[in-house]
Amino acid sequence: MSKSGGNSILNYFKTIESPKNSRKRGLSPPEADLKEDERCKKTKVDLSVDKKVEKVEKVEKVEKRRMNVRDKERDKERDNDKISYESLEKKCFFWSGSVEFVHLSLKFLRGSEIRDGKGRSPEDVEYDGTTLTVPESFLANQTPAQRQWWELKSQHFDKLLFFKMGKFYECFHMDAVDVVKHCGIQFMKKDYAHCGFPEVSFHRFADILISNNFRIARIEQTETPLSMEARCKSSTKKITKFDKVIRREICQVYSIGTQITESSSRDYNYMVALIIRDSRVGICFVDTTVGVIHLGEFEDDGQELARTQLNLYHLNPVEILLDNVSVNNSKGLLKMLNSRFPGVRRSFIKSLNEFPSSKTILDTIIEKKYYNHFDSWPLVLKSYVTLGKDDTPIPSDGSDLILRAFGAVLYYLSEAMIDHGILVQGKVEKFTLIDETCPDFSTKNLILDDSSIFNLDILSKTKKCKSLFGVLDSTVTPFGNRLLKKWVCRPLFLPSDIRERQEAVMELSGKADIPENCIDDLRTSIKSLPDLERLMGIIAANGIAYPSEHPENRAVYFDGGLMSKKKIRLFINCLQGFNSAHDTLKKISKKYNFKSAILHKMMHLDYQTQEIDTILKYYDESLDNEKALKEGKILPCKGVDTQYDQIVMEKLSIENDSSNYIKQIEIPTSSCTELPAAFEYTSRRKGFNRYVTKESKEFLDRLAKVSEKESEVLKSVSTRIFHKFSTHFDAWQKIVNTISVLDALLSLARYSFFSIDGTFPTILPTDKSKTPSLKYEKGYHPIIHQVGNGNYIPNDLDMDAPLFILTGANMGGKSTFMRQTALLAILAQIGCKVPARSMTITPIDRIFTRIGASDNILCGESTFMVELLETSKILRSMTFWSLIIVDELGRGTTTYDAQGSCSKSHGFNTARLAGLSDDIISKGSKASAKYERKEKVVDSLLKFIGEVLNI
Repeated sequence: MSKSGGNSILNYFKTIESPKNSRKRGLSPPEADLKEDERCKKTKVDLSVDKKVEKVEKVEKVEKRRMNVRDKERDKERDNDKISYESLEKKCFFWSGSVEFVHLSLKFLRGSEIRDGKGRSPEDVEYDGTTLTVPESFLANQTPAQRQWWELKSQHFDKLLFFKMGKFYECFHMDAVDVVKHCGIQFMKKDYAHCGFPEVSFHRFADILISNNFRIARIEQTETPLSMEARCKSSTKKITKFDKVIRREICQVYSIGTQITESSSRDYNYMVALIIRDSRVGICFVDTTVGVIHLGEFEDDGQELARTQLNLYHLNPVEILLDNVSVNNSKGLLKMLNSRFPGVRRSFIKSLNEFPSSKTILDTIIEKKYYNHFDSWPLVLKSYVTLGKDDTPIPSDGSDLILRAFGAVLYYLSEAMIDHGILVQGKVEKFTLIDETCPDFSTKNLILDDSSIFNLDILSKTKKCKSLFGVLDSTVTPFGNRLLKKWVCRPLFLPSDIRERQEAVMELSGKADIPENCIDDLRTSIKSLPDLERLMGIIAANGIAYPSEHPENRAVYFDGGLMSKKKIRLFINCLQGFNSAHDTLKKISKKYNFKSAILHKMMHLDYQTQEIDTILKYYDESLDNEKALKEGKILPCKGVDTQYDQIVMEKLSIENDSSNYIKQIEIPTSSCTELPAAFEYTSRRKGFNRYVTKESKEFLDRLAKVSEKESEVLKSVSTRIFHKFSTHFDAWQKIVNTISVLDALLSLARYSFFSIDGTFPTILPTDKSKTPSLKYEKGYHPIIHQVGNGNYIPNDLDMDAPLFILTGANMGGKSTFMRQTALLAILAQIGCKVPARSMTITPIDRIFTRIGASDNILCGESTFMVELLETSKILRSMTFWSLIIVDELGRGTTTYDAQGSCSKSHGFNTARLAGLSDDIISKGSKASAKYERKEKVVDSLLKFIGEVLNI
């Protein structure tokens, strides 16, 4: 195989080297490059390339050199003439106190004057905020590049435009202001806002802006200067200055919900589409870094949307897609989103008032050829479709909302220009609702709604707040962390499942024939693994070739190897990670003889060990990882890629056949009078002429064509290798599942045996003929026990009746005790130890909490209304197996409402115990006495009036 690996033809034939002093005074660098070297003294030199090819390559080199000069000049301008965002802000965006940034004075950008692409004002119900009307009179006065920018901005007014100019992404006007503000870069010295950065820094700045809820359109040059000139020359219409600009196109749109690169977040980045019609809700969501699409539909009330809120809270979306019809028809939707998801980005499908119809979605799937034929459609998607006449797919009865939610995601991915990369993977699953229960006690999980998760501190409310998950979490892999969070938010319900997990956690502690250092040993063995779950999804997306019409195929990159190197680095990390994970699991299965059902099944490698060994060995022997990273392209060994093998064989054949014809012949000028007719003059140097033969030119033409083909094949060879790797998705997924379960179990085992002195609860059967039981002795609050100073008293509980009323003095710990009880029940059903001497529990199917008193300003709900709504939800949703915690219901009223029978409060004694100063207590006592005297006067007056009126 050729060692050149697809470089240009110049790697196969030595070129004539120009001496260092060839750039004579008065010649610009391009002229010096194009000037023929007259100083070569060789009598026989290697043939370079055909004159036409040579000329094109030299002109492109000249153009590239000119761009480098321009870039250097601009860099110098950046260094000399830069101003910080802060200084501009202080000057109200005036340059030197006299010149205002252009965009601030543009009439068509002012609030009252702004219009969308169809001329509608923001007050219009059909106003489209993603577009902008830019007057033609304004465009006519712009430079060609600026006009191009404004035309793109008018169609993508809701996005920041990263506008490629040479090697740099440039941002202009209002976009530049946002970029400078959030990224800390600096303005160029212009009368209009302008900043930029090299293409190598794209992802760094894009990630910052995306995390701040911006959408970004990456605009690339999709033709070279030579291509532009050829286009203008071949045009039949009159060429204007606006035609003489390099064509640029949007190649991808980025948002927080459409990323397909590495993510530092350990959580899923779900983008969720919701459609609501009457009381039915269609839902579709996807994490584009994983590539799995989930579909579902359910019944919900049209006002509070309790089920929608519950399921969204567990999904924790980063972006929500809505349609205007759902927002207008469902009064509770915006209230719920404002209240529970205020920081989540909300997006609408561009230029659409409502999600596309289900029939339109099916037609789009066929038109875009995501799948070859109906039989290759994902099974879950096919279940919502039937075949009509001529075997045309049509929506099944009752599937309209599901398909329309799916269509919203499809359209949004299409607008982001990553739809093929996600859809073609074919990973579509049915969404199992969080609160979906089955008859005969077959529900799988304890359901925690958003109020319970918040009130019980299941997850951290802020970075500084401790939570149950934070206490339990010592996972060492990102995908193990995600699984443990799922376990904590959705504990088990079936007694058999809970006991199985208890046995696994217990076995990992070093019982029987398992060594005591088992936990630390296993954690160390998997600690260095990358986020394999996400890498699988990213590589699968990279393994899908762009459609032929996609602008990315036409994009011109000056540092194109950088993006290629990044993809290859991710692929190599993924390969090495799976190698390490697979070897670790094999070693564990040999070293430890686990007996518990979960661990025994996991460690007996039921995921085709030999098959995975073969796959990994194939990639290890087929690819040169170091060379691929260095050169930014994969050079496959023989047998890995058929197309590349054929090109290499063809090229070797031509090279062998042409070995006698690849030289130019130099003949002294004095001897050139009598030459054979087959000799063709090519060039000259002082005293010599150079000649080639017809055969040489024919071989050279063949070699040039095959080299071009090789170059094209190498561009797509990485894509084919990534795709081939992704065809083994099931095998890789089983490794990820096994490691994630092991990591989560190790975290529970570490908590159970190193963090607390506790016990594994006794799990009672779910027998409806018996009253559910909840008992524990010497129990501690698990979060306080872990992070507190230890100065508190353990509690006992024996709850064998449907109702338990807890009374006691203020600050006596009633609320803490109630929260503690719920948290101990959750820990018991997660399957680990609880901080108690003993505990017995009948599994709980739902936990409801009515704790605390606060209003909901965003929804316009008073504190009392919030309490009533939460209580109403509890009454509607509770079951025989539910645990309900109500703390001082009705305290969210005024001091005059729901007045109790207690004649006097002794809260000042509690205040002394709490350590309040005597001055404050004395003032409070006086105020209280004054209030009591008023009350007595009022009571006496009312009594007198009643006697007079005989009431």
